[in-house]
Amino acid sequence: GGVRFLFDNVVESLERFKTSSGFGCILAHSMGLGKTLQVVSFCDVFLRYTEGKTILCIMPINTLQNWMAEFNMWLPVEPSMSPFSLQGDVQPRTFPLFVLNDLQKSMVARAKVVIQWAKEGGVLLIGYELYRQLSLQKPRKRRCNSKRKINPDDDIDDEKNKHLLEEMHSALVKPGPDLVICDEGHRIKNSHASISQALKQIRSKRRVVLTGYPLQNNLLEYWCMVDFVRPNYLGTKTEFSNMFERPIQNGQCIDSTPQDIRLMRYRAHVLHSLLEGFVQRRSHSVLTNALPQKEEYVILVRMTTFQRKLYDTFMNEVVRTKAVPNPLKAFAVCCKIWNHPDVLYHFLRRRMMGSEAVDLDLEETAGALVPPTTPAGTIVPILPVKRGRGRSPKGTSPVKRERKVNP
Repeated sequence: GGVRFLFDNVVESLERFKTSSGFGCILAHSMGLGKTLQVVSFCDVFLRYTEGKTILCIMPINTLQNWMAEFNMWLPVEPSMSPFSLQGDVQPRTFPLFVLNDLQKSMVARAKVVIQWAKEGGVLLIGYELYRQLSLQKPRKRRCNSKRKINPDDDIDDEKNKHLLEEMHSALVKPGPDLVICDEGHRIKNSHASISQALKQIRSKRRVVLTGYPLQNNLLEYWCMVDFVRPNYLGTKTEFSNMFERPIQNGQCIDSTPQDIRLMRYRAHVLHSLLEGFVQRRSHSVLTNALPQKEEYVILVRMTTFQRKLYDTFMNEVVRTKAVPNPLKAFAVCCKIWNHPDVLYHFLRRRMMGSEAVDLDLEETAGALVPPTTPAGTIVPILPVKRGRGRSPKGTSPVKRERKVNP
């Protein structure tokens, strides 16, 4: 369903693709329904059967590695590299995959990746913030200083940087890629934010936004996503607010009149009818008939005597020193104790050896578990850990319960 939906909105038909500038769409599926897999499949179809050459995938930087792993899993460079190679024929990837992340520190290194992608074609994965920087970056203007000697090398570097910026701007913005895919589309929730402004400058009208099942509790954020894939389709922000947002909100109040509720339902129905052609909404209910009932077992077990001793020591030190630690950082230390003393042991050992920087407000308190002056070699007798069967890694009480959850 999702791949067909993307094809119908973005490509329409192979004949229309050659003559039309294209349209965008929103894939609003709940988490776990396979949005990434559907996009990977569509990228393969798009580059294989159309005249499109370049696809730009923009995503939060913390999901970039996951995207790269998904491409390598479903479309590997070599079929033998796929975990599904033993189950049948696996189609190899027919296009190059480029990744632009923090490994490319200099502008020259980043420009090299972008320019190579624009020339060879394929898919480029990039984070939102880095895309904003590269697309909005402009050549520096040199300050006039009569006392400063003019270095000919500076002119060469400035010209080189200007040329690189122009090439990157051509590849990323104008004319830009043939297809733009934005993951976590709710990031485009503020039309005045710099990232929204940078994305709207892209010339390509073939735009795809991926988001979770959109709850219409903030219609202006919804409008921002729609306005990105179909500019001016719902009018200006003010027009949309007057036509849809305010009537729908007025009908949801506890003191709303019957007329307000009737108008809310009418406007919500009209809005849904306007968007159903290019906004595909899917919740977890589509899996209800396909999946068996989910059974979740939660087993709580008590801490061992040694874990309890470590936990009490840590909490007593916090009280004794009257420290006011960051609760999240204190919880992180407690998690190391709860999971297994080995976790705390390796953490403290790395800290003493200087191989791990510890950013804790309560570093001295945590250090009370193992004195900082203790040589690393003497940690073993301080934290003796017995390994054996029946030793649970985490727990608080000997309670066992079973819970059934509908998918």
